[in-house]
Amino acid sequence: MYKVNVLILTFSCPSLSITSGEKYLNLSVANTNMLSLFEYNQLIMRFLFKKTILFVVLLFVMSAARGQVRLDFRAGVNYSTVTAKLEEGGKASTSYVPGIYLGLSPHIQFSDRFALQPAVIFAQRGYKSKDGGMVGWGKDFRAHISYWEFPIDLVYTHRIRNGDLMLGLGPFIGFTSKGKWRTSEEALIGDIAIGDEGDIIFQEDASDNVPMGTYVLRKSLDYGAHLRASYLFKSRYIVGLDFQQGFVNLAPKWGDHVTGNTTRNHSMALSIGYRL
Repeated sequence: MYKVNVLILTFSCPSLSITSGEKYLNLSVANTNMLSLFEYNQLIMRFLFKKTILFVVLLFVMSAARGQVRLDFRAGVNYSTVTAKLEEGGKASTSYVPGIYLGLSPHIQFSDRFALQPAVIFAQRGYKSKDGGMVGWGKDFRAHISYWEFPIDLVYTHRIRNGDLMLGLGPFIGFTSKGKWRTSEEALIGDIAIGDEGDIIFQEDASDNVPMGTYVLRKSLDYGAHLRASYLFKSRYIVGLDFQQGFVNLAPKWGDHVTGNTTRNHSMALSIGYRL
């Protein structure tokens, strides 16, 4: 049995305790060395994700023994952007960029109507900003970032004519290590030319030893909600549409200054697939 004893989302000595059998994890943080709300959420997400993975593995083994597991391969195109909001209340102007979308997912049927569908997804994500601003620099700023993502959807199946309409909803977690940016002409920081392309790195503080011309986003980890609608026909072929909204704020801080700006991933993908 797993138990979260205390979670205090205030600024006065929060603590979190998790027990697992004989293992015990306790985090007690004083005012001078306090975990942020994001770090608490990240800890809980990782904890829950590990337990969900364990549940999926057990369900997979049980369903496989009864011949109720199929394997889906999918490939398509992904369109992604970011939703960027300013501290003052306005929004940055961003648009979608296309990328590759590849997926592999076991379809674990545990009743006539319901199934569980974990997946491993490789997706090229990013965004475009015409005038830079809070989400870039220069003209026609484009960010390209490759993610490995792991959604776990609860899928409802409804029979329509000779096929199955499948609607899935669940959480996802994703990881990346670096990306690339490009502009349509040479970008300037102040009066310093930095070229028309460079690296994207991930760290909390955009002022901490960042090479000139390197763009900073706050987190290499993302998590959020995943929605999928697909249609299976002839028991083999799949056409699917995915929507995904990240919850992690990618806007970095600058030294001791933490802005109220937010930048979050948003994407959709169109794919075709084959079920074994």
